Amino acid sequence: MSRVVKRVFQRNRAAVLACCLILLTRLYASALEFPAGPSTAPDSLRTHARYLASNELTGRGVDTPGIKLARDYIAREFARYGLLPGGNNDGYLQSFDVVAGVRVAEPSLLSARGAALELHEDWIPLGFSAPGKADGGLVFVGYGITAKDSGYDDYEGVNVKDQVVIVLRYEPPPQDDKSPFRKAPQYSNHATLRAKANNAREHGAAAMILVDLHHDGAEQRELIPLRRSLSRGANSLVAAQVKRRVVTQWLEAHGVSLAALKEKIDHSGRPASMALPGAQVSLAVTLEEIRARADNIVGILPGSDPHLKNEHVVIGAHYDHLGFGHYGTRDSSTEGEIHHGADDNASGTAVLLHMAEQLAGANPKPARTTVFVAFSGEELGLFGSRRYVNDPPLALSTTTAM
Repeated sequence: MSRVVKRVFQRNRAAVLACCLILLTRLYASALEFPAGPSTAPDSLRTHARYLASNELTGRGVDTPGIKLARDYIAREFARYGLLPGGNNDGYLQSFDVVAGVRVAEPSLLSARGAALELHEDWIPLGFSAPGKADGGLVFVGYGITAKDSGYDDYEGVNVKDQVVIVLRYEPPPQDDKSPFRKAPQYSNHATLRAKANNAREHGAAAMILVDLHHDGAEQRELIPLRRSLSRGANSLVAAQVKRRVVTQWLEAHGVSLAALKEKIDHSGRPASMALPGAQVSLAVTLEEIRARADNIVGILPGSDPHLKNEHVVIGAHYDHLGFGHYGTRDSSTEGEIHHGADDNASGTAVLLHMAEQLAGANPKPARTTVFVAFSGEELGLFGSRRYVNDPPLALSTTTAM
């Protein structure tokens, strides 16, 4: 990990220094004098980042033991710098609940052609699915992508209002270097499950069924685990994944080859969307949330100017990451491995800690009050940021910059 951390800081050093200078102009109205110390800035940054991105911290996922170690480390550092607690109950922690996962509950069912499919064997809800029921005809919409600036729209020429759309996973291979699509495993945002679901909802679909024709492993691993299909933001529409053998049979019953449709799109770079007259499905999804506690860490450095101290600047960074990669990673082959997050965001948290130490020991202190916040729950949907805004330690109206 040390080589990774070194590359991160070499690449981001100029940006870090620029951000620091901008913030300092908001904090101070006079010259700065920082205390002399035995360690240089690179030493301090490297020490923080190496620990936060170490194996011991298990990727700092909100559902991993490492997130608590990171939380306690940051809180201890804030206390060592002499920052005042800005969290709940006169402490540094500002606690809140996050949705760390979901489980399937009743009623959850999928039936087509008069037959019910077996949950977890033939199909599975997607973790970000909205609860509810959808009954409608089937419409194949290719990869479910609308990229009108590039002249590509899988929804052009088909009416999906109140219908159930069948969507291929991932995206077409790029035809040239001007294509909006990317090669595996570095797919574009068009390939994300959330983008596909949002696009289906925006076109009026009642539900989305995902099918993976790229998968070449064992069939039992074809379905995406619920924890991997969690996504940021509010639920969009009823959504599930169905195994390719099942969807293939659905289309074959109407004289259509699913594999041939995909091949046509991939080779031509053009959509091949079509309705399937007479094909009907009924889909119901019920998911129960699995909630976990998360904590922001908030420290306050009072301002030194009698008047400006009533204003404050917020300096923040999120310290959570992807844990073992069960959600958030685009490369499913790394699931179960520690995602260390040196650049997302151990590096930013290291800068936060270093700035807190330097400003707390500066002479004079900043004219304005400074609020240091290490946010959690960012990877699951900016939960920590919302928690801070909804219950700030100091009035938001006195915030002059962040």
